[in-house]
Amino acid sequence: MSGPTGGARLDLEMRRDARFYQEVAYQDSDCAAPDLTGYTARMDVRARTDIAPAAAGTPIIQFSTTPSGAQGTITLGSAPTTLDDGTEATLVTLAASSTLTAALSPTTGGAEHVYDLELVSPGGAVDVLTSGYVTILAEVTR
Repeated sequence: MSGPTGGARLDLEMRRDARFYQEVAYQDSDCAAPDLTGYTARMDVRARTDIAPAAAGTPIIQFSTTPSGAQGTITLGSAPTTLDDGTEATLVTLAASSTLTAALSPTTGGAEHVYDLELVSPGGAVDVLTSGYVTILAEVTR
C-alpha cells in the first residue's frame, strides 16, 4: 500500500520513547453509535511501498484487541459516548507504551508509514474503520 485506503482518513503522529494514545469516535452511516459487542480490531503500521518497498512487508508496530508480545492495545467502547455536537459515538482507543515506541525510528522525510484500523465482526467480516499516514517524531526533551 503506498497510501491510505478505506475508511475515514486520519493521519497519526507517534513520538518515539513516549506513550501513544489516540481515541477514534466511530459512528455508523446514520450518525449513531454502533454496538461493537463481539467485534475485534487490528491495526498494522508499515512503511509506504513507494518510499521503502523492501520494508513494507514488515509492520513497525501492531495493535490488537487481544495483544500478544510487543503489540499496542485497541479497546472497543462498550457504551455510547456523547460528543460535543450532541450525537453519540462508540470510542475506539489505541494505546502503546513508551517501551513499544522506543523501537520506532523517527521519520526524516514526512509521512513514511501507512496504517489501517480494521474492525472484524463476530462473523469474520472485515471493515476498515480508518486509515492514513503515520509520522514518527523524535524525542526532543531527554
